[in-house]
Amino acid sequence: MNFNLEGKGLFIDFMQSLKEWLEPEEIIFANDGYGGYYLLNTTTDVVLFLDTDDGSKHALLNLKMFLKKLESRG
Repeated sequence: MNFNLEGKGLFIDFMQSLKEWLEPEEIIFANDGYGGYYLLNTTTDVVLFLDTDDGSKHALLNLKMFLKKLESRG
């Protein structure tokens, strides 16, 4: 077996840095492909966008509205 230990270390570092940006009630459920992540605050049911360039979070909308928008796209 050949394990890519360097890649594993980079992944662990990456996950640790993401963890620093998250509150305990937030989970990542998607990314935008450019380094941004969509979060769900499980306490408030608000979908947020995390910009990893500057660490800022932007509230987008309530989870129910987010799901309706996804459903309407078919």
